Amino acid sequence: MLLVCTAGLGLRLWLGWWLGYLGDIQCWQLWGLDPGEYVPGSDDPSYLPLPKNYPPMYMCVVRIQRWVHRGLGLPGDYTRPLELRFHDNPGAWRPLILYLKLPCMIADVATAWFLLGIGRQLGQAWRGVAAAAFYLFSPAILYDGAYYGQTDTILVMFLVGAAWAWLGRKPVWWGAMMMGAPLMKVQALFALPVLGLAVLGRWGIWRPMFARVAAGAAGMLAAVVALSWWTGMLGQFYHGYFRLSLFYPLVTVRAFNFWWLLLRPWDKVPRMFDFPRDDVKLLGLVSLRWIGIILFFSVLGLILWRLHRARYSPRALALALAAAGWAFFNLPTQMHERYSVPAVGLMTLLIFWERRWFWITLLVSCTAALNIAEVCYLFVPYRWMRDAVNYFIVGEMHPAWTLFAVIHVLMIPFLIERLWREGGVTRPFPVAEAPAPAAQSPTRT
Repeated sequence: MLLVCTAGLGLRLWLGWWLGYLGDIQCWQLWGLDPGEYVPGSDDPSYLPLPKNYPPMYMCVVRIQRWVHRGLGLPGDYTRPLELRFHDNPGAWRPLILYLKLPCMIADVATAWFLLGIGRQLGQAWRGVAAAAFYLFSPAILYDGAYYGQTDTILVMFLVGAAWAWLGRKPVWWGAMMMGAPLMKVQALFALPVLGLAVLGRWGIWRPMFARVAAGAAGMLAAVVALSWWTGMLGQFYHGYFRLSLFYPLVTVRAFNFWWLLLRPWDKVPRMFDFPRDDVKLLGLVSLRWIGIILFFSVLGLILWRLHRARYSPRALALALAAAGWAFFNLPTQMHERYSVPAVGLMTLLIFWERRWFWITLLVSCTAALNIAEVCYLFVPYRWMRDAVNYFIVGEMHPAWTLFAVIHVLMIPFLIERLWREGGVTRPFPVAEAPAPAAQSPTRT
């Protein structure tokens, strides 16, 4: 396992050295600066950082990263916008690019250890190693964090950690993971009802441990509040949650999903601003945004019902989490190309039950990675690697994009159908284990 993690981390360090998506990486750079530390240069007097639109946890991370960078005197000018300065001298900026991607790389290794732990809990330690290796080398996971520089895989760490804690009946860990996920990213919304119902469905087991669940959640919340106060990020408890819909009010933000498939122009290459705003009202009655919300929660309700019918088995929980992840990526509006990554990461759990999930998950991991590549081209020194990825993202390949969208949409009914079958198997409802009766001596006659 150590060899697998070392290889996975080494590949990430190599991939992280290259370009990535400078716009988002620059956000981590400039959002980490102390107030007043950013001074526009004479050649960019009107250039200002984007407003912070993330929940508080990662804003604390980027501020602490800035302090560590400054305290250790690490290479790279933190105060000059990376996106404007990189191309003049790429070699001088690459250490800073790699440094800003480190949190997601560390999270990926932690997720691999959670997967190993799940394997051990299921009595499948070697399959746990295989699942960890698959996750660490999964194309979408690599592309999103180590190359692009985004944080979706950190959310996957919290969700897989919550599944590990649920399976192993670790209440403090479960409470901490459940609280940490939405403090990291709002996209945790799709998984919290599934994981919460899994505990309520086994209430006989979890009720005696509820105080420890609350302690874990309270501890995580207190830690993030304290860090937010220390780093000056308390405002993100408002800005990170209540201003999200103001930034990209489109039905899809380059996500190859249901809305992209439904509303794409067929007479030209689809681009982001070819899609309508999601506040447009259908027949003047209800906005597309609300239609997406209603669709998502309707499908989520179906998933929760089938999870209940399946008696909250571990396999049913994995299917429900993956199905909810794909429903979230496809049905609400304003989805970005990266928001399929949690669904891909959670599908790794299914490898513990059927080998064919390896190939299905690999397929959607490739399509998700290519969806991200349509926004962030791959620039690495090996031409064969660049061509293999970038070939699919030129405009002439938009029929392939349509195929990717179809695959992404079909994952919802496919996973729900498997969950439906799981509910058709008769299983004893899990209850808290009663203590074994004490041994009795034979009755003398």
